[in-house]
Amino acid sequence: MMETVTAERNKNTCHKGMPKILLLSWEYPPHVVGGLSRHVHGLAGGLKQDYEVHVLTANPGDLSSSELKDGIYIHRVKPLNEKDPNFLHWILGLNLAMEQKANELTSFHHFELIHAHDWLVGACGLSLKERLQCPLITTIHATEYGRNNGIYTELQKFIHRKEEQLILGSDQVIVCSEYMKEEVLQQFAVESEKMSVIANGISKEPQLDDPDSLLEGLQVKKGGRLIFSIGRMVREKGFDTLIEAAPIIKEKYPETYMIIAGKGPMLEAHRKKRKN
Repeated sequence: MMETVTAERNKNTCHKGMPKILLLSWEYPPHVVGGLSRHVHGLAGGLKQDYEVHVLTANPGDLSSSELKDGIYIHRVKPLNEKDPNFLHWILGLNLAMEQKANELTSFHHFELIHAHDWLVGACGLSLKERLQCPLITTIHATEYGRNNGIYTELQKFIHRKEEQLILGSDQVIVCSEYMKEEVLQQFAVESEKMSVIANGISKEPQLDDPDSLLEGLQVKKGGRLIFSIGRMVREKGFDTLIEAAPIIKEKYPETYMIIAGKGPMLEAHRKKRKN
């Protein structure tokens, strides 16, 4: 009953006359696992100038199931089997819950476009495309092949097939770089004309009164050459390559030093590698 009331309220307060877009993403702030969450948040913020943007995502805890924040309509669902320790079962339950919620939303909203982000929400995206008869755009942020430099295990094969189904079933596929475009073209039988490269954007932040304060606490060497790298500490980001290259760079450019920032499952491994 509460969900129906909330949906009806949203219907009455939506931007009249603006075309509506539904973004599908398994993570969205404040639920942040990796860069995908921030990407979708930034995209939604940019699109809201010309579209009424709805985001359908997972609810990892006790967040509001429906809210209007910064001009973006956010709808959160819990997987049907949210306590299942098997990740694939959890993803299946998430897609089923997202599809149920989307069906409810379409009772009040006419979406011009569905935009899915990675295979994790692919089942929901493909189902909505067929049921609503509207275009499906998919952004591929990474592939299972690229993350592992190959497909070896049964789990990787399963994810690879799901990526293929989503890519081939989408009307248009977006990637963030020419490198990713080539990777997708090599791994999947998709037409080049179906793909678009749209680089990640940045938000123009207000200029700081004291930009040097950002460096407080860091071991900055005045007059030295700084190589600064920041990101999530996972294998595919390539921090291990940078650490291995450090002695070579140092030998050729003695005044060079590196600062690597971020957090993630490989943080301690990188720290040990640096000490060695």
